[in-house]
Amino acid sequence: MRNLILLFSCMLLFCYTNCYASENSNIKYYKTIYNLTNKESVTNEISAYDYEHESKIMTLGTSVITEYKKLAITTSNNNVTLTLEWKNMPKYRSYDVIAIRGENVNFNTSEILGAQFYNKDKINYTSQTNNTKVFSNGVGISMNLVDKATSYTLELKATYTKTNANATIYGSYQHAQANVTLVQSQKYTISSNGYGSVVQFDSGVKKYYDGMNGVSISV
Repeated sequence: MRNLILLFSCMLLFCYTNCYASENSNIKYYKTIYNLTNKESVTNEISAYDYEHESKIMTLGTSVITEYKKLAITTSNNNVTLTLEWKNMPKYRSYDVIAIRGENVNFNTSEILGAQFYNKDKINYTSQTNNTKVFSNGVGISMNLVDKATSYTLELKATYTKTNANATIYGSYQHAQANVTLVQSQKYTISSNGYGSVVQFDSGVKKYYDGMNGVSISV
């Protein structure tokens, strides 16, 4: 009986060791994030899942660069500009959401402008277009990436006034990793609990977006 128990234990150990080895390989994935603010880069090992889905991107100051995208936020004379540049073309080209949220900030809803620059053309958006959602604490625009374009730069601009000395504006860009409709892309609110501390998607839509973290700037 003792020998049987020992044999059974050895079989379990063999199975555990080999099963574990089969689930792991020598392939490792790394992500390098470059901070435009302090000109420093940070490289960390990531999981295969994060490599495939490009989720949980770190936020570093007013700008962040990943393998596929560069997101930056700037301000000048009570104007804020959030810019997203695609470095590599995405697989899915559907309704992405670019948005800003203010803390101790009021946005002038009549002076909201958005733009999608692709190739040598441009699509304009305003607070009056169907793609735009205006909230008391921010604004978002759903932009349908033009099919077969070879370059994209997306912008969201707004004017603001501070209501407190300690004011901050947050920016987020959420890429749809599946084909979604305009209606689906607009099922969100502006919240600190959302993706990038800005975009809070409804539970049924959240799964379609990459969950990239955002940027922020004190104003």
